[in-house]
Amino acid sequence: EGLTKWVMKPRRDAGTNGVFMVETLEEARAAWDNITGRTTIFGESNDTVLIQEFLKGKEYVVDTVSHDGVHKAVAIWEYDKVLVHGSAFVGMDDHLYESADGLKEEELAAYTFEVLEALGVSYGCCHAEVMWVEAEQLPCLIEVGTRPHGAGGNFPALCDPVIGYNQLDVSLDAYLAPERFAAVPRRPGPHRGAAAQYKVINRVDGVLESVDLSRLEAELPSFRGVDLHAHPGDRVRRTVDLVTCPAIVRLQHADREQVDRDRRALRRLERGMLTVRPAKGAGAAAHRAAPCADADLPEDLYTLVLATH
Repeated sequence: EGLTKWVMKPRRDAGTNGVFMVETLEEARAAWDNITGRTTIFGESNDTVLIQEFLKGKEYVVDTVSHDGVHKAVAIWEYDKVLVHGSAFVGMDDHLYESADGLKEEELAAYTFEVLEALGVSYGCCHAEVMWVEAEQLPCLIEVGTRPHGAGGNFPALCDPVIGYNQLDVSLDAYLAPERFAAVPRRPGPHRGAAAQYKVINRVDGVLESVDLSRLEAELPSFRGVDLHAHPGDRVRRTVDLVTCPAIVRLQHADREQVDRDRRALRRLERGMLTVRPAKGAGAAAHRAAPCADADLPEDLYTLVLATH
């Protein structure tokens, strides 16, 4: 009662695959047909749909490790998302989060620990997605998986220099070196620099002809690598979720402002990263993609996003 927006998604999937925001019964029916008519990224068929209240706020990930009922929040990530190609679930990046006073991190950790207790989680890794609800200034669970952070398994290289440890090592310590697990704080302390996973947005349906990373390596001091989700010869679609994101650029530096500058610079440099031959009917010439059209993402968008941190 009183709700005007809902989120519909598969009960078991990942990468925002098959996630829809709906406002009308017609949109809900269309989302239902789309979700139940597709296969998850795990190769399973969808026969049920989860409907959730749409929450307005900022989304966070709280990565945890538990052992014998003792919970540790080992990393907290903040998501920056933007409306592109009609989808409200396109990520610009996620970055290790640190506030000035640590109060929000403490609330996010405490809330997530309560979720783990309610679910009976006493051992292992968890990856919780939590919305910081704007109107109430309180956390609210979106979903939680009893698994480590994803990101192609490359997140330890971002967490180690900034936090001093990572979820996988802490999980191993819980079993093999209990004294080291006991020494890990309840949540991360002061960060040493910053780290982010920048998500490239593709706006052209077609075939990926080439990928050029040379300018990233030369011009971004915080550049630490790229996880390519598409390779030359692959068909690529316009980005509407994480599944259709063609690449993730990893950034990490001891100077937080350097990472922020490089996040802004990527808005410009990513325009020359991908060369895509448009699909039939979309034009014959190869498109040296501006993965985000100016009409979709203004050049100063990162300035606006970063100003809120």
